[in-house]
Amino acid sequence: MKVFLTSDEAGGFYRKGSVLTFSGEGAVIHASPFTYLRDIQRGARKLAVFGADSAELTGDAWSTEAELAFTQGFMNERSSEKITYAFTNDELDNELSAADFVRKAVNTSPSEIYPESLAEMSADFVRKHLGSDVAVSIKRKDELESEGFAGLLAAGAGSSRGPVLFSADFNPSGDPDEPVAACLVGKGITFDTGGYSLKPSDYMYSMKSDMTGAAYCAAALVLAASRGLRKRVRIFGCLAENMVSGSASRPGDVISYRNGKTVEIVNTDAEGRLVLADGLISAASCNPRSILDCATLTGSAKAALGRDYNAVLSRDPLDSLSFCTMAAAENEYAWPLPLAPFHSGMIKSDVADIANSSHGSDIPGASTAAAFLSEFVPVGMRWIHLDLSASYTKSANDLWATGAKVHGVRSIAHWLMSL
Repeated sequence: MKVFLTSDEAGGFYRKGSVLTFSGEGAVIHASPFTYLRDIQRGARKLAVFGADSAELTGDAWSTEAELAFTQGFMNERSSEKITYAFTNDELDNELSAADFVRKAVNTSPSEIYPESLAEMSADFVRKHLGSDVAVSIKRKDELESEGFAGLLAAGAGSSRGPVLFSADFNPSGDPDEPVAACLVGKGITFDTGGYSLKPSDYMYSMKSDMTGAAYCAAALVLAASRGLRKRVRIFGCLAENMVSGSASRPGDVISYRNGKTVEIVNTDAEGRLVLADGLISAASCNPRSILDCATLTGSAKAALGRDYNAVLSRDPLDSLSFCTMAAAENEYAWPLPLAPFHSGMIKSDVADIANSSHGSDIPGASTAAAFLSEFVPVGMRWIHLDLSASYTKSANDLWATGAKVHGVRSIAHWLMSL
């Protein structure tokens, strides 16, 4: 079906404000100048709901941003839709490639996407796009045990499919002594039952999306490189499957990290921060100028911001505000949440240095999760934590189909370009 774009209001028998109408030539999306991209996405979503499985964007009104907005509304979890674009260029192709990788990784059944398969998928993706500029490493369970990756081993202890650390070193200079400009650390829980702190079925159903952060790291690096990034960047995907079995971690277990920090596991459903801690230790050892970690980490962030905004936390509020400005420049939504020194006092433990969760109904869960992570980032090192509240749609709405939204990848790529 041909799809045209106009800023004119819908006329005839269509209700005023309609974003989608039909003519003898095809469908017409009516986008107001005040809500332009949102209207395009809404129109595309309506077209998909009506049963269209292909679209041919037609006319001179389409731009790269408009075509990307249409794609966001038109694609669904099956990713079987076909779009013919009015204009194509390298920018559009690169944006679509990054988005397709994330959608495939997040939307695929968790029986097919597990720690090792996600690591191999990520390796193939970055090698394809970055070529000889990237070196890839995949550490499996035996190596993680010998090197003391306590968080990954604890989170993945209940699964027959062992944990993995995926890493990629993008170094276009070719100089092994080139300083690392930034490290990206991503949570990659390929399925999260909650462990013995078992999730209710309704909350567990969408937990194939709990590896979104790791997928974002690979996608954002490739996208930034396509935009001209020539600085050295390392990424760490912390991959595990949080299952229940006789070997699974138990509430009350204490684990010791490579940096000497001990952690009491009081909630096995707070496993994401355990694996991210391993990634942050590895990232800090690279002595980068900046670290950004991203994760579908807390329900508290979604309670605060819904599924429209990603939450941004940092020791320096100006870093959080700066990232939110970069997100806005990419037509994505991000919003700062607080991280203060007193939040660390809310994760105390009687038997370890810190606990992996806090207690009480009035505890700010997103802030205390960030406080936990801050314990693994050296004081004085620039660091941003991104809680990916807006990365997944659990129930379809007028903008998004169920599944991965890819909302935040462009923001991270922009942040990399700003360093």
